[in-house]
Amino acid sequence: MIGVSFNKFGYVENGEIDLNKLTILTGENNTGKTYVSYAVYGLIGSMKDVVIDNIVDGFENITGSGVIVVNLREVLNKSFRKLLNKISSSYSENLHDIFSVSRETFKDSLIKLKIDNELFFKKLYEKYIESIYIFPSIKGKDVKFEFSKEMNSFDLKVSYFNINNSDVQERIFHMFCCKEISEQVFDVIQNNVFLLPAERAGLNLFYKELNVNRNRIVHEMGKLKTNKIDDRQYRQLSFFDLISERVSLYPKPISDYIEFLNKLDFYSKRETTEFQGIAHEIQSDILKGKYEIDEKNIYFIPDLAEGNMDKRKINLHVSSSTVKTFFGLVFYLKYMAEKGDCLIIDEPELNLHPDNQRKIARILVKIANKGINIIISTHSDYIIRELNNLIMLNNDFKDRDKLMQKYNYSEDELLSIEDISAYLFTDNTIRAIEVNRYEGIIAETFDKVINSFNESSDEIFYTLQEEMDCEC
Repeated sequence: MIGVSFNKFGYVENGEIDLNKLTILTGENNTGKTYVSYAVYGLIGSMKDVVIDNIVDGFENITGSGVIVVNLREVLNKSFRKLLNKISSSYSENLHDIFSVSRETFKDSLIKLKIDNELFFKKLYEKYIESIYIFPSIKGKDVKFEFSKEMNSFDLKVSYFNINNSDVQERIFHMFCCKEISEQVFDVIQNNVFLLPAERAGLNLFYKELNVNRNRIVHEMGKLKTNKIDDRQYRQLSFFDLISERVSLYPKPISDYIEFLNKLDFYSKRETTEFQGIAHEIQSDILKGKYEIDEKNIYFIPDLAEGNMDKRKINLHVSSSTVKTFFGLVFYLKYMAEKGDCLIIDEPELNLHPDNQRKIARILVKIANKGINIIISTHSDYIIRELNNLIMLNNDFKDRDKLMQKYNYSEDELLSIEDISAYLFTDNTIRAIEVNRYEGIIAETFDKVINSFNESSDEIFYTLQEEMDCEC
């Protein structure tokens, strides 16, 4: 439903990707995969802040109580293309904020959002909406809004109660209604987005120290206020220079991940999600243990060996690299994941043995089949080949069930070619990779390297054997 095109964006001179249930980004190092992942993360996140102006006609003149019916298709048909262009141009102009670099870095870059109109309106038509908001009043009755839309309808009812004739109040409530309706509309396009950066293992360890550095800013500003310097000197001090001296500037995905780590205690008080079973599977099948957190630390508790009663908690900083890497994904699935989310993972194969790379490929497909859209950037031939197995097993053929039973595959791991898109980053472009039902992803970038490696290994081996035979 969502497509994104890139022009003069870092290493990518031009190219585009269509986001699917599972989207694969691959290619050599330094070809733009992480750049594109970050850009998609920021673009999806920015849609939550877009307000469709004047979506409720005539709202400025209402008082008292009543109902306004908005036909969402009629309203959006008039301005949908213009709205997408507005989102694209605004986002492109502010790319430097996503990456925490100078404006000059992306001055010629253009990122354009594309949305399948018919699919969008189909989902909007099927969406059920029901929400209530109450604004307490010091004098008189509380102001209340109710938003409701039945499934299989475009008519959104906005019911309002107890609005007085204050112009200021009317304008505030009008903006509120536009914002609420916009959020409901953009939820159809994409729900929340969560990104696991390649640096996640280190961030999981040092997020508290990183926050200490940021707190020093506040401390230094406090010293400036208490020291006896005149106002003119104080005004001449650059706050930006102070930040630059004390703290590294992080791209938004990194900053957001650090913020997520600082809210672990808050998130852990939520009810577990319907994805907690997959979180448990990662812990039991890959990590062989489970995580535990308190207000101060993250711990890992290994599965007990038979007869071993030692239930030691291991601090995350002395656990294995795999345990460090997977904490964010497990926690997200257990406490935060919702259907309709977008999950972006930079190199899911980090620190994994080849067998576990195959396991994580199957787990990612389970997550996608359960309703979360996934984007991964990967250099792993094992992940690609395992995805190909899941694509091929999705065909109906003789002995399929025997093979699935023999190699322990399950139906919820199978992958339809309609649900996967793959892209190769090469020669400063993004190229779609062929995916077919009988072979899967045709990843020539890996095949060439493997064939070349096999050829060199064979030649070295047989040349050595020939020389050894001659000596005999």
